[in-house]
Amino acid sequence: MRQQLPWIAAVIGGMTAAMHLWKVPPFVPLLRDEFGASLTDAGLLIGIMQLAGVIGGLFFGILIESLGVRRAMVIGLVALTAASVAGAFVGDFGWLLAMRALESFGYMLTIVSAPALVRRVASPERLTTAMGWWATYMGVSSGLTLAAAALFAGTISRQMWWLGTSAVSALAVVFILLVVPADPKAAERRRPREVLASLGRTITVPAPWFVALTFMSYSLSWVAVIGFLPTVYDAVGIGARTAGLLTALASAVNMIGAFSGALLMRTKLGPRGVVWIGAAAMGIGSWLVFGSGAPFIVTYLAVLAFSALGGLIPSVLTRLAVDSAPPGGSVPVALGLVQQLTNIGQFIGPVLVGILVDVRGNWGSTWWVNVAGAVLGSMLIVFATSQRFGVRWQQPDAPGASVTHAAPSK
Repeated sequence: MRQQLPWIAAVIGGMTAAMHLWKVPPFVPLLRDEFGASLTDAGLLIGIMQLAGVIGGLFFGILIESLGVRRAMVIGLVALTAASVAGAFVGDFGWLLAMRALESFGYMLTIVSAPALVRRVASPERLTTAMGWWATYMGVSSGLTLAAAALFAGTISRQMWWLGTSAVSALAVVFILLVVPADPKAAERRRPREVLASLGRTITVPAPWFVALTFMSYSLSWVAVIGFLPTVYDAVGIGARTAGLLTALASAVNMIGAFSGALLMRTKLGPRGVVWIGAAAMGIGSWLVFGSGAPFIVTYLAVLAFSALGGLIPSVLTRLAVDSAPPGGSVPVALGLVQQLTNIGQFIGPVLVGILVDVRGNWGSTWWVNVAGAVLGSMLIVFATSQRFGVRWQQPDAPGASVTHAAPSK
C-alpha cells in the first residue's frame, strides 16, 4: 500500500482543487440575493474557474515541463488556496469574479500536473487503475463538496465556506510533500529549447487534438447540468439542504462510470463503444430532465443515469490523453492541450445554459446543449482512436499492446 501512496496523493490533490470549482453551485441562490446577480452572472461565476485553461492550457504544459510535475502541483494548490482565502473577504461581485479568475490559475496548474504526476509515480501494471481513479476526481470532489454544503446549509456563511475549502486544499499540499518523491534535478529536466521542440512535436500530431475535442464535448454537457441542479431544485421549491444532497448524489455517481470505464475499455467495447454508451445516456438523460415534462422521480433517475453513465467518458479519454503525446513529445503539453479544450467546454456550457434560461424564462430548451455535445463527442471519438489520424488503441492485456501512434501522413 505504501508504494501506492504517491499516486493516491496526486489524485487527492486534484480532487481538493476541483472542490474549489464546485464550491459555488450550492451558493448560487444566496449569491444572487447578495449581489443581485442574474443566472448569466452565476454561469460566469461557475465557468470563470476555467479562464486560465481557456486562455493558455498549452502554456501550463510548458510551465510544468520546466518546473517539474510535483513542484508545479504544489505551487498550483498553494496559489489556489491563497486566492480562495482572499475571495472569502471580498464584498463586491466584480472582485469575487476577479478572485475566481486568480483561483483558475492554481486550479489549472494542479489539474494538468496531477495526471502527469500519476503517470510518473504509478507502476506500469497499476497505471490504468491509477488513471481510472484519477478520472473519478470530478465526480468525487463535486459529490463531497455539494454534500458538505447541503449538510452545512443555513449554518455557515459564504466566507466560512470559502475558508473551509481552502483548508482542505492546504492539507493536500502537506500530504503531497510528505509522500510524493521529489522531481528530478534541474540538470536532468529538459532545457527550454528541448521543451519547445517537444511542444512542436506534440501539437502537430492530431491525436491530442481529437482527444481534447472529445473531452470538451463531454465537459460542456456535464457541467451544464450538474452545475445548475441546485438552482433548478430551488426554483421548484425544494429546500436548500435537500437540493444539495440530491445534487451531491448525482455528482458522486459519476465516479461509478469513471472507474468502470477504465475496466470496460479493456473489453471488446474498446474506447469507442464505451464513449458511445456514455454519450447516449447523457443525450437521452438531459432530454428527460429538461424537455420531457416527466414526474420528478423520473427526471431524478435520469439525472443519476446521465452522471453515472456519462462518467464512462472521462476515464476513457484520460487514459488516451496520457499516451497521446508522440515519441519525443511532451505528456504535460498534451495534457495541457486536453485540459485547455476541456475548460473551454466547462466555461461555455454553464454560460450557454444561463443565457437560454434568462432569454426563454424556463429550463425547457436547455437540453439541446447536452444533445449537441453528445452527438459531437460520439463522432469525435472515432477520429481520436483512428489509425489514420495518429492514434490506434490495442487491448492493454494483449502482449506488447498499448496506445501507439501512426506515422503522420505526408
